[in-house]
Amino acid sequence: MRSPSPPPMRSPLPPLSHSPRISPSPVPTHLPHGSPTPSQTRYSDDFFARMTGIIREELGTMRRDFMTEVVALRGEIGVLRRDFTTEIVAVREEIGVLRRDFTTDIVALRDEIGVLRRDIGDLHTEVAALRGDVAGVRENVGETGVPRDWWATAGGIDEFFGSVPDAEREGVEVGQEEPEEAGMPGVEVGPEVPEEAEIEEVEGGTGVVEEVAEGTSEVVVEGDD
Repeated sequence: MRSPSPPPMRSPLPPLSHSPRISPSPVPTHLPHGSPTPSQTRYSDDFFARMTGIIREELGTMRRDFMTEVVALRGEIGVLRRDFTTEIVAVREEIGVLRRDFTTDIVALRDEIGVLRRDIGDLHTEVAALRGDVAGVRENVGETGVPRDWWATAGGIDEFFGSVPDAEREGVEVGQEEPEEAGMPGVEVGPEVPEEAEIEEVEGGTGVVEEVAEGTSEVVVEGDD
C-alpha cells in the first residue's frame, strides 16, 4: 500500500512581498529593444575587423616562429645525423680492428696451446720412460740395495771392500791401535840403536859393517860387486 504523504510545512518567514525591508527591483526601461542602430552595427564591424587582424598577425608571428624553430631543428637533426654517422663509421672501424686483434690473439693462443700439448705429450713419454727405468732398477736390486749386476764384477767387489774402513775389517778390533812399525810385514823390530854407535866403513865396496853397542845384533848391508 502507498503510504500517506506528510502534510506540507509552513515557512515561519513571511513572504518577500510583504517584507518591509526587501522590495522587488524595478524592471529597467533604458535597454534598447528591436534592431540595432547603424552606428552600433558599424562599431561592431570595426571591432570584429580589428580583432581578426590582431589574430591574423599573431598567427603569422607564431607561424614564422614555428618555421624558424622547425628550420633550426632540421639543422640540428642534420648535424646530429652526420655526427651519428661519423661515430658509427668510427665504431665500425674500431670493431674491425678489435676483431682482427682478437683473431690474431686467438691464433697465437691456439699455437701456444698446441705447443703446450706437445710438451705435455713429451712429458708423459719421459714419465713413462722414468717409470720403466725405476721398475727395471727395482727388479735388478738385491736385498742390500745394490744392483745385482754390480756384484758380478770384480771392480764392484773391490770397490765395496775398499769402501769399508780398516777398523771394520776382519781380525782387527775396533779401538786397538797398531804401531807404525807393525804395519810392514817381514821386518823384525830390534832394540833401539844408541846415538853413540860407531860406524866403520870398509873400503873396497864389499860391504859395510856396523858396530853397535854390546848387546845388539849386527846388520850387514852388502854392496855392489
